[in-house]
Amino acid sequence: MEKILFNGLEEGGTYQMRTSEFKPKQGYQSILQEFDSLYESYQGSGKLFSVHGQDAVVVLADTHTLALVLNDLDFTDYSAFAENLSQLKDYLSKVGISAETSAMLVRMLENEDLSVGGIIGQLAEPGQTITVQCMDSLYGNNEYEINV
Repeated sequence: MEKILFNGLEEGGTYQMRTSEFKPKQGYQSILQEFDSLYESYQGSGKLFSVHGQDAVVVLADTHTLALVLNDLDFTDYSAFAENLSQLKDYLSKVGISAETSAMLVRMLENEDLSVGGIIGQLAEPGQTITVQCMDSLYGNNEYEINV
């Protein structure tokens, strides 16, 4: 499968994202696996996500921001946005990505938010606050909360 998701940060830095413990929705593992199958790291990591725990989990990610590259589609060209989304959906369907994962990625593009935290927020059970810690060796670390 062609990789279409990449670390959206500058090459040369070391990055990681870590969540506090949270309760995920049923079936979250298969969605994370699909994102892993679409992702290629320049940091030598074999996958985007690493999950620790069972009922409540902590998620580690290879980065905190993603870039999407597919067939020269430009999602900043708003005159072709709908057509590009259609091409993306067709591609994801063709390579066997589930409708749920495809819809998540489309929502992220529509919201102009390719953050890994955006994925986590869609996979968490409602009524939680998740603390996200981002490690960035080039520009410093930061922390924020996702209220689901």
